[in-house]
Amino acid sequence: AYLIAEIGAEQMRLQRHKIAEACYRRSIALSDDCNTRMHLARALAAMRRLGEARDEFAHVAKTSTSETQQAKALEQLSMIPAE
Repeated sequence: AYLIAEIGAEQMRLQRHKIAEACYRRSIALSDDCNTRMHLARALAAMRRLGEARDEFAHVAKTSTSETQQAKALEQLSMIPAE
């Protein structure tokens, strides 16, 4: 799962958001991880799929065991305009 998420990260660097999304979703299906969900949310936001991005950031804010990651998720969440 980790390597698939890394491929997703590289695809994001190359601005290939749809491919990155697919990699992140596959990685999450194999092993759900808040860090990968944060990356997925960023990919969704980059594609202007703001509702889905909001849902992923909210999930991380609620379920992460890392206070720092929760704070980052809440910060990202606050930057997404309301629909």
